[in-house]
Amino acid sequence: MENNIKLSEVVGSGRDGRILKEDILNYLEKQTGAILPPSPKAEIIPPPPKPKDRTVPIPISRPPVFTGKDITEPVKGFQKAMVKTMSAALKIPHFGYCDEVDVTELVKLREELKPIAASRGIKLSFMPFFLKAASLGLLQFPILNSSVDENCQNITYKALPRFNQKGEVYKAQIMNVSWSADHRIIDGATMSRFSNLWKSYLENPAFMLLDLK
Repeated sequence: MENNIKLSEVVGSGRDGRILKEDILNYLEKQTGAILPPSPKAEIIPPPPKPKDRTVPIPISRPPVFTGKDITEPVKGFQKAMVKTMSAALKIPHFGYCDEVDVTELVKLREELKPIAASRGIKLSFMPFFLKAASLGLLQFPILNSSVDENCQNITYKALPRFNQKGEVYKAQIMNVSWSADHRIIDGATMSRFSNLWKSYLENPAFMLLDLK
């Protein structure tokens, strides 16, 4: 060896008594009394400290204070728009109409058609019958699908927005249906006749086949 070191005199500190480089340097230091530079070691970087859990302050809602005094504040935002819309709506006279419908025959027809619809991957409900009856009724009473301008000078008869010329239903969002109308252009008798026609289609669903185009 370069330093004439007898390995038998060096005490190994490694695993199973193996002699490491540090053991030889320590041995030479003891023999010569010289201070040898320490062997380079990999610098151990301590892990960064974990961030402390941030506590989000819980907002404290103060209970309303009863002052016993009237409070006046301006109408603004959504409330202002709602007041304007509702006030304009009050100028239009409306009326409602209610009736009872015997759907015994319609229930029977639906039960007969359910297997056929199921074979086509369709879950048959009552809604298609209701809409079909309404579309046929509106063909005879188009006034119920109309609107009047603000000055009550012109009536616009609208095309059926959810039905095509064949009376087929377009895919659209679910709509809420109720019998109400603008009494300025629609009288109760017309609404009643339309309702009775719609009712007859549902009570006798076979009648709808006669009016299909």
